[in-house]
Amino acid sequence: MREVGVLEARTHLSKLIEEIEATGDEIVITRHGKPVVRLMRVRPSSRGLSGSDLVARMKALHAAQSDSVPISWKELKEEIRR
Repeated sequence: MREVGVLEARTHLSKLIEEIEATGDEIVITRHGKPVVRLMRVRPSSRGLSGSDLVARMKALHAAQSDSVPISWKELKEEIRR
């Protein structure tokens, strides 16, 4: 994780963003040598589902499943993606 000062970050923000997009690394912005902000790549959400939507889908799936028939991780992922 690389650290840059506020002035450098302000001056080279576009280049820092390009670097993060290319490498996936995080960059910490410091003020007077102390970390204040972390720049990092945004990870895509699960097809745009909010946390509450995802929980609702999982509860519905659980309710639809019989207690005697476990669901595999692969089946769970496929169901969530629908």
